[in-house]
Amino acid sequence: MKFSKKQIDEIITKKTDGLISEFGLQKAKKIVTAIKKNLLAEQRRRKAL
Repeated sequence: MKFSKKQIDEIITKKTDGLISEFGLQKAKKIVTAIKKNLLAEQRRRKAL
């Protein structure tokens, strides 16, 4: 599955809203950063194949 930058941002925005209400801002930021890194790493892996 290929994500455009815009799609990744939309996914993250949706997830972030839920995470902030669940965990608070600081922890949500860390989680979002991890999600972003994972999505970008996944894309790089797929391009390499």
